[in-house]
Amino acid sequence: MLASSVIPGKCFAWILARAGVCTVLTPDPRVAAELGAFPTFVVGTAGADPDVRRARFDPDEPVIVFAGRAEAVRGIDTFLEAFSIVHRDVPRARARVLLLDRPERVSITAMAKRHELADAIEIVAEARKDLRDAFANASAAVFPFKFDHVTIPPALTVSEALSVGLPVIGTDVAC
Repeated sequence: MLASSVIPGKCFAWILARAGVCTVLTPDPRVAAELGAFPTFVVGTAGADPDVRRARFDPDEPVIVFAGRAEAVRGIDTFLEAFSIVHRDVPRARARVLLLDRPERVSITAMAKRHELADAIEIVAEARKDLRDAFANASAAVFPFKFDHVTIPPALTVSEALSVGLPVIGTDVAC
C-alpha cells in the first residue's frame, strides 16, 4: 500500500506485472486511474458496485453524527458534553443522534432535550433504511463508546461511516 502511494502509477503497474499480478481489485477509482491500462476493476464490498456517495465537510454548518443503539455504554452523554465545547467554538455546528430503539432510548432522548443546546441537537429514534446516506450528509462521526462486550470490532456503523469517506472519532475500547 505504501509503495503504491509513493511510486508513480505506470511504474507501479510495471512492478505488479513483473511480480505476476494479473488484476487489481480496488474500491478506489483513483487507483484504477493511476494504473492506466493495467487490468483494474473498481469494486465495493464483496464485489458489489462501490458506493459513490462521499462525505463532504461544510465549514459553514458542520454536522457531527452518532449512530447506534440507544445505550449509555455507547457514550452518548460524552458526545453531548463534548458537543458543548465544539458548539462554543463553531456556533453553527449541529449534532445528529441516530438511535436504534433500546430501553434507554427514552432517557437518552430526554437528556438531549434538556441539554443547553437542545436546538442544535437532532434526535432520530427510528432505524434508518440507508445509514450511509446519513453519513454522507455529515462532517464527522463520533463513537465515544465507554465499553462494549457485544460488538465485533469494528462496529458496523464505524465501517459504514468510513465507507463514504467520513472522518471517524472513537474511543479506545475493546470494540
